[in-house]
Amino acid sequence: MTIHKKSYFKIIIFLLILGIIPITLAQPLLIAHQGGEYWTDKNFSYITKSIEEGADIIEIDIRLKEGQYIVKHFPFSQVQGKLIDALDKMQDKQIYLDIKDESVNPNDLINFVRERRNNSIIIGSFNKDILKKVNPESNVTIDFQCLPTRCSIETAKELNADWINPLPYFITKRQINDIEKNGFKFVPAGSENYIKQMQYAKSGAYAISVYEVGKFKKILDKYKNKENLNVL
Repeated sequence: MTIHKKSYFKIIIFLLILGIIPITLAQPLLIAHQGGEYWTDKNFSYITKSIEEGADIIEIDIRLKEGQYIVKHFPFSQVQGKLIDALDKMQDKQIYLDIKDESVNPNDLINFVRERRNNSIIIGSFNKDILKKVNPESNVTIDFQCLPTRCSIETAKELNADWINPLPYFITKRQINDIEKNGFKFVPAGSENYIKQMQYAKSGAYAISVYEVGKFKKILDKYKNKENLNVL
């Protein structure tokens, strides 16, 4: 019996709808943005909670204050703590150091962390001058934070970046394809819009950055189990 191409595709679609052929979603790495949703104390208990909920990477924002590395997102924020205390909570997870302060030398920061931990390190920044300073022999992942524009790919090449981390607004599938075709990992910036982050996960994002790791992981699991396909 000969099956025409159109009939073949109709059969495939029908089987997908029935769930006989599974719809799969590649599981992206989960980044606890600013440590996760529990950004409430300088003792970093939220890092432990994010890890318990399934975070693969813990992202913390780094600044300098009186010669010490501190974890602090906004310059005016009252919530801050010492990096050395945060490192004690990291377990074996990858550590994403988001450098917010141009006075921070990334190589000194890398050495500071490596004297205390053996974890894999990711260095990210919106500041290109900071990323340019990273020693290419340091064996860290470089994440270029940027606007979602075509020129960001050329800049990422100049910076020897590994990831491109565009702000999660107005990103097109074509831009994602361009990022991946040029050998970079697509990692959209952190967002509380989980529908949008799910769309990026479906588009092949290497990692997704969220505030509530547990909540987003449940959404991912539901999608993989075909319980809520209309989430996108």
